[in-house]
Amino acid sequence: MTTHSNNKQIYKVVFVGNSKTGKSRVTNELLVGPRPDYIHNPTLGVEVHPFRFGDTIYNIWDTAGHGPFRGLGDGYFILADFFILFNGPGDRTNIEYIKEISRIRPDAPIYQVSNNPTVECVSKILNKYPRAPVHRRWILTH
Repeated sequence: MTTHSNNKQIYKVVFVGNSKTGKSRVTNELLVGPRPDYIHNPTLGVEVHPFRFGDTIYNIWDTAGHGPFRGLGDGYFILADFFILFNGPGDRTNIEYIKEISRIRPDAPIYQVSNNPTVECVSKILNKYPRAPVHRRWILTH
C-alpha cells in the first residue's frame, strides 16, 4: 500500500486464474460498466488499470491466464497487496497459483471467486479490503 500526496490509499490487486475465468470481463465492468457488445481478446502478459472505489485507488493487474501469454508470470505478484483468484469450472491448477503467490507474497491475502463471478462480488471484496482484518489466509467468496 502506498499513500498518495492527497492522503488517498493506493493498493495493488492482482487478478489471477486460468484463461476464460472472467478476469478481463470483471475488470472491464468495474471500469466502464456492463457492455453487451464486449468482445474479449486474450490478455497478453498483464494490463494495469487504476480503479477508484470511494477514497481508495486500486491498481488492478489483470494477468493473462493462458500459459504462453503470461509474460513475467509470477513477476507480476511482487509488492501486491492482495490477490483475487478466479476459478473456472473444473479448475485444478489453482494450487499452482497459490504456491506461486505464497512464495512471492506469503502474507498477502488471497480471495477466491468462482465460476463466472459478477462485478458485485468483486466490488464486495474491494469494499472490505483493507478495512476488514483478514484473519485467515484463504477466504472463499462466490
